[in-house]
Amino acid sequence: MFTATWAPVFIPLVHLVPMARGLGVPPLLAATLVSALGAAALIGRLVMGGASDRIGRRGALAIALVLQTGAFVGFAQSHTLPALYASSLVFGFSYGAASTLFPATVADAFGREQAGTLAGLLFALAGSVAALGPVVAGFIYDRAGDYQLAWWLSAGCNGLALLLASFRVPVARLADDRAVA
Repeated sequence: MFTATWAPVFIPLVHLVPMARGLGVPPLLAATLVSALGAAALIGRLVMGGASDRIGRRGALAIALVLQTGAFVGFAQSHTLPALYASSLVFGFSYGAASTLFPATVADAFGREQAGTLAGLLFALAGSVAALGPVVAGFIYDRAGDYQLAWWLSAGCNGLALLLASFRVPVARLADDRAVA
């Protein structure tokens, strides 16, 4: 689930400005898309971290993954600056939310005793996994002349993560159930 979400996560950070430039957006204005994404990521962390305490981690993570999938679909269909801003804001919010929710979800699933080690391992590997997305997106752009396939594949990766999130069984809960039985 983490790999499916994280593989495309840096594609907007690397390719959003070049995409906007290709649509005729001036450089400085194109760069503000990444600023908007970053501001929305901060809000996503704060809002969804608190919301997960009320609605549960799985529900909050599902919301983040649905939004992130929608943002990638939005990028695929964006041909104007306002559409790029909308997709950037949705992506930023969902990216921030997922970044906050993954460690908490790991703690819920595997227990607090293992959370630090496992979350540390996941995020240590995150850079390598996330580095693949921009490289693949660049390859796709070089071959196709646009980012359409990269955005759609990114949406598909997040859809897969959402599917995997819906089927996962919390390991810590299973261990607790076995102890009671």
